[in-house]
This record gives sequence, C-alpha cells and structure tokens, in this order.
Amino acid sequence: EMSSWQKKSHLKTFPNFAEYLGYLFDPNSVLVGPALDFCDYYEFTHDKGGSNLPRKPSCVLPALKHLAGNLMCVGVHLVGNSIFPTTLVGSEVFFSFSLPYK
Repeated sequence: EMSSWQKKSHLKTFPNFAEYLGYLFDPNSVLVGPALDFCDYYEFTHDKGGSNLPRKPSCVLPALKHLAGNLMCVGVHLVGNSIFPTTLVGSEVFFSFSLPYK
C-alpha cells in the first residue's frame, strides 16, 4: 500500500526520453543534484499548477528588456569606436595626448 506522499507524487504516465533528459540536465540539477522530485518538475513544465509550485512567469518581457539593453551597448560601442578607434590606443600618437584627453 502506498503512503499519502507516494499517492500524491506517483506518475500517471511514463515520461518520454526528452522530458527525462530535461529533468536530468536542468542547470540546478547538474550543479547540486535534483532539487525537486520528478513529479513536481513534470507538473511545473506542463503548466499543471502543482500542489505547491508557482506558475511559470512569462519570459517574453524580460528577454526583450535584455535585448534592448544589449542593442544599446552595441550602439554605444559602434559610436564610441568610430570616435575613438581601438587602434589608436597602442600607437605613439596616443601617448602624446594629455591625460584628460586619453
């Protein structure tokens, strides 16, 4: 006979190979070992709304914010590199400039 925890956490269907590999190679599991049971991982990844697991937040807005920040950094680099080329830093002309200009 199964205990109450076993009844709650047993799998109704057998996971496919990709789902199991996703559980094994989850970055947290790789670093410190499995942090949660497979049944909780399965419910979380399939939006089943597990018993004590939060819903997955949308990742679109944070990804767009990171993309915008990265594009801004690329723009600053391109503009700055056109004004102050990196080849200038190692040249003799660079050493003749005053300290504030450097």
